[in-house]
Amino acid sequence: MVHIGCILDSTCDKTGRRHYVTVEQLIIHTVRGSTIESLGDGWYWACDADHHCRRVEGLWEAQTMIREAEVHNRPLT
Repeated sequence: MVHIGCILDSTCDKTGRRHYVTVEQLIIHTVRGSTIESLGDGWYWACDADHHCRRVEGLWEAQTMIREAEVHNRPLT
């Protein structure tokens, strides 16, 4: 299990409670704190270090969103 920040979805509220994901779900954890988690069926949670998250179809799209947010030092949109 890997301890990461709370992802705002149906299993987590906006209070910032943390949760655990299995290593199999965690695809990427960057040095800047962004994460990509597998949701299955080609869908991913892409989140920046401040827990701005988006549900994305396709790993390439998720990686591109994270890279652009980190390169330009802006929230994930």
